[in-house]
Amino acid sequence: MTTTEILGNALGVVAMVFGFCSFQAKTNKRLMVFQSLVCLFMGIHYVLLGSPSGCAMNMVGFVRNVVYYFSEDVKWLKNRAIPFVFTAVLGVMGYVFRESPYAFLMIAGLVINSLCLSLQNPHLVRKSILLTSTMVLIYDILLPSVSGAVYESIAIISSVIGLVRYRKKKQITE
Repeated sequence: MTTTEILGNALGVVAMVFGFCSFQAKTNKRLMVFQSLVCLFMGIHYVLLGSPSGCAMNMVGFVRNVVYYFSEDVKWLKNRAIPFVFTAVLGVMGYVFRESPYAFLMIAGLVINSLCLSLQNPHLVRKSILLTSTMVLIYDILLPSVSGAVYESIAIISSVIGLVRYRKKKQITE
């Protein structure tokens, strides 16, 4: 492994920590903060591993998450077209920067994830991650991105934990 790949995977580990925190977040704002950090570190991670599509889509994801974070407070950011704009930009960026046919796994996963994040429902986001992280996990295995594959595995497990944990609390309060 080269120094660049080691650094890339180390940044992937940092993203994993933020990702685990995001899947346990109760509020949409906390989820967006952590997911923004995940996208930022994963974008750098992917470019260091030679995946321009992964980098480009994660940078778009970073901007998208910042917009979604502020959308509760800034009226014009609530425009219903914004999620579709980000989804289209993700798809185009992924397509333009794709490095191989299996990049379409990541493109599809992040496009679906973008639509789910726009609904600002942490429970739905956790459910969507079961599908989208599986798609990106396969991509990471094929790339290969060790820390990316571990991250997506943790994302799947964390989402399941969050779904069970908050379902139980909801049942208790009812």
